Parts: sequence; C-alpha cells; structure tokens
Amino acid sequence: MTSATNDMARSVVGGGAAGNGSVSSSYRLDSGSGEEVMGSTATASATNRINPGYVSMFAFPGAVTDLTGLDDVSISSVALQWTTPGVDGSSGTFQTGSSYFLRVASYTVPDTFTLFSAAVAISTSAKAPGTYVGGGVTGLIPNTTYFVSLWSKSENADLSYPKRSTFTTLSLPPVQGALEFLSVQRSSVTVAWAALTAAPPDASSMTSEGYVLQASSNDFGALAPAGAPVFSSMTYNVLNSTLSLGVAGVGLDLGSTYYFRVGSLNHESRINYTYLPRLNFQILQSTGLISLGAIDPSVTRSSVSMSSMVVVNLGNWPVTLELAADMATVPASAWTLGTAPGIETAALMSVIKSGVIEPQPSDFSTNLTPSYRACGVAGNYAGAVQNCVQIPPGQSRTFWFRFIMPDSSASLGPETIRVATQPVYP
Repeated sequence: MTSATNDMARSVVGGGAAGNGSVSSSYRLDSGSGEEVMGSTATASATNRINPGYVSMFAFPGAVTDLTGLDDVSISSVALQWTTPGVDGSSGTFQTGSSYFLRVASYTVPDTFTLFSAAVAISTSAKAPGTYVGGGVTGLIPNTTYFVSLWSKSENADLSYPKRSTFTTLSLPPVQGALEFLSVQRSSVTVAWAALTAAPPDASSMTSEGYVLQASSNDFGALAPAGAPVFSSMTYNVLNSTLSLGVAGVGLDLGSTYYFRVGSLNHESRINYTYLPRLNFQILQSTGLISLGAIDPSVTRSSVSMSSMVVVNLGNWPVTLELAADMATVPASAWTLGTAPGIETAALMSVIKSGVIEPQPSDFSTNLTPSYRACGVAGNYAGAVQNCVQIPPGQSRTFWFRFIMPDSSASLGPETIRVATQPVYP
C-alpha cells in the first residue's frame, strides 16, 4: 500500500491471502480494492473490519478539533461544546445513525475506545461540518478534576480519533446562612463564614483550596459606573473562617452602597461565590444651619439653640455620628472653640435626645472642638471614651446645641460656627 494515495495492491486480499484489511490514520479497508470478493462471513480485528462483498476503502469520520465550555462548570455539571467535523475528515454531513460518544471520568482511560466506557451518546444526524453543538454532563462531584474523551461515530459504526481534555468542578460554596459581617469600619470590613473541613486524601469534594472576599460599589460590573474597582482579600487556608478587606487605603465611601461576596477556590483557583446582603451607607441630615437666636452679652453669656438637627439613617447598617465644630467666620475669626469659655474662646456643646422638646442647659455636659468626638450613652457625649449611641437602620436621632460666649473678646462683628458630622459604622 502507498500511503500517499491509499492504493491497495490485489495481492493483499486476493485468492484467500491474508484478508483482514488495512488501516491508516484516516482510512479503513471495508470490503475490497480491485476485483476480489470476500466470502459470506465478515472478518474483524481490533482496528478494522472486512464485510462480505467487493473490497473498498472508506474514510474514518473526522475527529473533533475544538472542545470548549470547560469553564462552564458548577459543583456537579459541565456544559461542553464543539464544532461538528465531517463524516469524511472535514467534509460531508453525518447521516442517520451517526453519533458522538463522550466519556467524562475522574481518572484517565486508555487510548483504545470501547463503547462501554462512554457515558453520553449524542446524535450527530444532519449536522453539517462547522455546526456548533454540545452536550451537558451532570452527576459530577465538587472540586474534582475530570478527564474528557470525545469521539465521533459514523453511520457505518466507524470511530474517529478522540479529542481529549480536562476540567475541574467548582468547590462547595460558603454557606449562605453562615455569612455575617463581624465589623464594618471606615478603613476595613471583616466577614465571617463557616469554614470547610480539611480534606482527607479521598474526599477532596468536601473541601476547597481557600477563600476570597471581594467588595464592589457597582455590583461587580452589573451597575454603572463601569470600571469601578473590585477590592479583594484572599487566604489559602481552608480552615480560616474570616477575612478583612481594606478599601483602597482610603476607606469606605460613606454615601455609597457596597456589594460583598465570599468564594471558595477549587484546584484550578476558580471561585464559587456566595453573595452577602449589600451594605448601604446613607444618612439624611435635616439641616446644616442651627439657630441660636440673638445673644446680648450684657444680658446672657449662653444660649440653647432654638432649632435642632435631625439625622435619619436611611441605610441598612447601624451608624454612629461623630461631631466636630470650628469657627467659619469669613475671612477670619479671633475666636477659637475650647472645652471651657475664656479670652477669645467660646464653648459649644451638643446633646442627643429623642423627640422635639428643647433640652435644658443642665442637660449639656460635653464640648465640641475641631476634633471629632463620638456620641456616648444616655444621649450625651462621653468625653474621650468611644462608647457610642448608634442610629439603627430606619431610625433617627435629634441633636441640640448650647453656645457659651467667651469671657472677653475684641470682636464686634457676627461670628459663624460650623458643625460637621462624620458617620462611623462600627
């Protein structure tokens, strides 16, 4: 036989000679070549067959050359796709009775194909070359590497050479009900979950290779604006059950909604995510202007504000407000704010109360300064102790202010005091 033309000499099969046929990488001897005729009984070997009748040459069906969808996996399934080859190499449409045979196993198989090793059969009838087809495989186990073999079979029961590849199923995801925020601060967020167990050698399906914690202000690209950064933290310790996430070194944007997810890693470091409830940071401040009324230094040295500032927590996470105050007189002020009145030094106090009843001067005890001071228990401030009153989601708190004049001052014009709020999410 000459492989360049696939010609067959008469002597190979003639006159009762060794007539088991001949096979190349792309053709098989099916019945005869030339004028010889086989008897009424078929002859077969492991790689070819000779049927009764005139001896002729037939092409093997084309082998699949592409196999995609290996990334389209879950913990228990994969959706594979490929391009249909031809029944004669790359040409010719597969006819009725043709099919694909797909084997997916967590262990390798010999190159020799047996129909018994294929778990999935998919019809190829009337599929022209170049048609995109596919099939899904279910019943797989998590975090496991699988070996894929795919053959095409013609209507004459001839098999192509296999297309082989591998993929790994996803690990079990973190349990939804076990996820919780341990800490939400301006500089970082800490999330906890129920860790998976370390795997015994024969039970990789019950574990993962580690975890990833991620945060995004646009739901990981699902919302505008596009290109918002994804903040991420990772551990390769499967027994770890917490991760902290620093937000770009600048802290949370306390006026935005953040989306969080925790994922487990499989052997290929692909991630299976579980999503947490989003964190919405939003407060509504009723006013930035507080009226103290007219103060006559010859009559009184202090005054309680005639109006209050109401702050509502419109987000879904408890918020604590820190307050600070300074002089904002344009272009400048001779006054400063201190913890007690003095020469050119005024004092400003604040108290948090529920309701709209104006507090009495005796209700105030802690001063505001340019440094933020967190609000404390019992509605007032607790000095340097950060024992804070929180505003739960959907609730509000009312802030009142008391102003005390300096002991003496050279200033004769009006003075402006600015009060700033800063939300903290402990």
